[in-house]
Amino acid sequence: MLSWVVAENKIIADFRELSHDTQQDLDVKAEYLASIIKSRIEHLSNVPQLVGKEKNVIKALSHSSTSKQSVSNQVVQNKKRWSAIPLFKSTNAYLDNLAKYTDAGVIYVLNSEGDCILSSNADKQDSFVGANFNSRIYFKEAVYGRDGYQYAMGRVSNIPGLYFSSPIVKNGKLFGVAVVKINLSDLSPWINQANAYLTDEYDIVILAYDKHLEMKSLAGSRINTLSKENRLQRYKRSDLPPLGIMPWPHMGLSGIHQFDHEKLPILISSKPIHKELDVHVTQSLDQAAAFETKRFELFGLFALSGMLVFSLVIWRLFVIRTREHVDEEISKSEARLKTAQHIAHVGSFEWYPDSSELLWSDEHYRLLGLEPRSVTPSLELFQQSIHPDDLLKMQTAHQQAVAGGGNYDCEHRIIWPDGSVHYVHGRGEVIFDANRRAIRMSGTLQDISDSKRAEESLIAAKKQADEAVRMLFTVLDTIPVRIFWKDRNLNYLGCNLLFAKDAGKTSPQELIGKDDFAMSWHKSAELYRNDDGKIIERGLPKLNYEEAQIRADGTTMWLRTSKVPLRTTEGEVFGVLGTYEDITSRKNIERSLIEARDDAERANQAKSEFLSNMSHELRTPLNAVLGFAQIMQCDNALPIEHKQHLEEIIKAGKHLLLLINDILDLAKVESGRIDLSIEPVEAGPVIEECVSMVSTLAQKRGIQISSTDELHLVIRADRARLKQALLNLLTNAIKYNHEGGRVKLEVQPSGGDRVRIRITDTGIGIAPERINELFRPFNRLGFENSGIEGTGIGLSITRRIIETMGGSIAVESEIGVGSSFWLELPVDAQPGSEHNLSLSGSDDATSMHDINLSQYTVLYIEDNPANLRLVAQMLAQRQHITLLTAHTPELGIELARERHPALILLDINMPIMDGYQVLKLLQADSKLKDIPVIAVTANAMQRDIERGMRAGFADYLTKPLDLTRFKAVIDKYLRHAGQV
Repeated sequence: MLSWVVAENKIIADFRELSHDTQQDLDVKAEYLASIIKSRIEHLSNVPQLVGKEKNVIKALSHSSTSKQSVSNQVVQNKKRWSAIPLFKSTNAYLDNLAKYTDAGVIYVLNSEGDCILSSNADKQDSFVGANFNSRIYFKEAVYGRDGYQYAMGRVSNIPGLYFSSPIVKNGKLFGVAVVKINLSDLSPWINQANAYLTDEYDIVILAYDKHLEMKSLAGSRINTLSKENRLQRYKRSDLPPLGIMPWPHMGLSGIHQFDHEKLPILISSKPIHKELDVHVTQSLDQAAAFETKRFELFGLFALSGMLVFSLVIWRLFVIRTREHVDEEISKSEARLKTAQHIAHVGSFEWYPDSSELLWSDEHYRLLGLEPRSVTPSLELFQQSIHPDDLLKMQTAHQQAVAGGGNYDCEHRIIWPDGSVHYVHGRGEVIFDANRRAIRMSGTLQDISDSKRAEESLIAAKKQADEAVRMLFTVLDTIPVRIFWKDRNLNYLGCNLLFAKDAGKTSPQELIGKDDFAMSWHKSAELYRNDDGKIIERGLPKLNYEEAQIRADGTTMWLRTSKVPLRTTEGEVFGVLGTYEDITSRKNIERSLIEARDDAERANQAKSEFLSNMSHELRTPLNAVLGFAQIMQCDNALPIEHKQHLEEIIKAGKHLLLLINDILDLAKVESGRIDLSIEPVEAGPVIEECVSMVSTLAQKRGIQISSTDELHLVIRADRARLKQALLNLLTNAIKYNHEGGRVKLEVQPSGGDRVRIRITDTGIGIAPERINELFRPFNRLGFENSGIEGTGIGLSITRRIIETMGGSIAVESEIGVGSSFWLELPVDAQPGSEHNLSLSGSDDATSMHDINLSQYTVLYIEDNPANLRLVAQMLAQRQHITLLTAHTPELGIELARERHPALILLDINMPIMDGYQVLKLLQADSKLKDIPVIAVTANAMQRDIERGMRAGFADYLTKPLDLTRFKAVIDKYLRHAGQV
């Protein structure tokens, strides 16, 4: 019996010592695990405050509209709507990056109604966006202005986690809530490695290394204070049975337990983490079975030997073997601790102020860039490794903890021996004696370089993004274009500064969330909203259209507007983007230009009408003067003296006609209405024709005209106008030359693609200082009374014509030596044979011998008796023509129907009914429509001629009539009538 009692006592004493030592190691292990989890939780619990300060989060909360009906009916709609807004998409990307850098489960933002508008998992299938969380405790805490905390099972993801929230307040009211979720599964590696489990504030196991322990309640838990509904909401179950932990029934030792599903004794060390969240680390006492076996061994030995010495020897051997086994377990535990520290980059330390002794774990060495046990730990060595800029902060935190603060907590930088910089987070707890004197500090040092660099990268990226946004809005506020964008409900999402000012606001932020009825143009709001709604509904842009808008002061501004639909990445329209520019000034200028143009057109019309009337009024009497003079000149019985008088009359009349033509030409040139037909023209035939036409004038003055052999060159010009210019220059060279002088005409290439035609005379010359006056209209440089005919208009017209054809004209002159005029025109490579023909066509030159001498009736409708007599005189010698005359349009039409003439001559300017009306009646008559009708009129403007030919006149003769030309045209159409 004595042997048994002795054996029992020894076994109990040794087992108590083993459990005590193991419990101490377990406490260190639990403290270390609690510090790791606590550090992670505290780090993440600060994230909501950071998120709540993000500008884009504030803007997004301003854009989101609160729920108006049951959220369950809106989840899908809200998710689709909010996820498509560009601002929301970019902010979701920011939250996603932040979640990755901080190892958070999910980071999300709720509006004041609890609707999730932003989330780091917005693009995931289990996205929180659109869901409502207003029933969660952490949301209700934020409503009261407090940071919230809650353990809960994910309602969307079904993943349990810890939720931390922070209120976002604006103008003293809740504006939104920022939330971070820590998935419990992310803590599993540490929990599993340490054989630990977590309990919440209701003492429910929410995470355990053994799944059999989860969702069980500890003894004395407050779970019964929660209703069944609350338990279902919180844990997704209402049955939470007790965790089967009971005292170990052997040896009568306290503090040793066992699970109901296991037989081995266990030790438990519990440490608080955050608020009412605790971690419990377990350690099995596997040596218990060995101790039971040794009890019987000792008893047998004591009973057999009965010898105390032998018993003491056996006892000693047993203690040694037991110690070895315990040491082995401790070594294993230390090895596990070292492995955990290495994985988590966490080192541990102990410092004893009295002895200045400092102990480091192997990982602590590595955190300083040192090999384990390569140096002796000391506070001085540690401080030497700290970055100089952070040393004071670390020393202050250390002194405060030792002086009575109790806890040491400091983040700072470490400089390794190789010069690299690393971030660490040191934590420690000081133990004081009864006199509040520090006797020991135990703590950890964790490498947070990755998270710090991630945070710095995030801050840099955020700064870069903010700068990009700032630059974008600087550009938007700088360009002179108004820009705005709206959501599908036609509420403003944003705009630039110019648009805000047009709306009567001082900043773009004042428009966000408002509609057009709240703007200065509220009277036109319905119109604009209908227009924007069509863009969204049809999904088609509406570009560059003009519209009027009433300003705040009641004045009207004109806008050039463009609108395009805004689409999501899936192509769905979620809003409209519009731009417009203020074109009021331009519209006013356009209006002024239109008015000026109308005034100019009216002036030109009046000028044209004046010139046309003047031409008609001047040509009508000249027609009679020249016509009858030409007829009288054909009378051989007329005395020579009278014929000489007639020649003077005809000469003066032709000069007057030339003056009229020049004035009309000048008017057309100056108004820019000169008509040109630019084509390849061979220079030779035109020059020869012009020389032939002035040869008579040259012979009278004994002037010789010579030309070069380079007449085969081809130029691009209007043939008739080129001829007009050359005749003008040749005529001047003859008129202002000396008797018996010379005129030389040269044609030669002039560099590149130009041809130069030069006309040189041996005339009186021009003073150099007066050459610039040559091309001024009506300026004859003092030759007005010289007896030399001229109007002073020809050179002005010539220069305008040449320049209009793309050429140029210039002059050189010397008094008493002569003048040299030349013009340059573009060259053309291929001469056309058709340009070698004479201007007078074969129809006009038709001889009267080619006409069938049958009798023809010609009807002339003219209200002027003098013109009727003139035409009668002109046709008097044509025996085959019977002339009918009518002095009124009505009589003319009646005669045409009765006599059916072969040809009708028709004046245009007649009272009651003009020539165009008469022509229309003739064309409408089936019996008369094939009779050619020739206009005989004093309306000689080019536009008059063109109008007449378009109206249907067969030909157009202008007054004063040229006898030869008149007869040729008559013969042409009578010949055609004879062939028919």
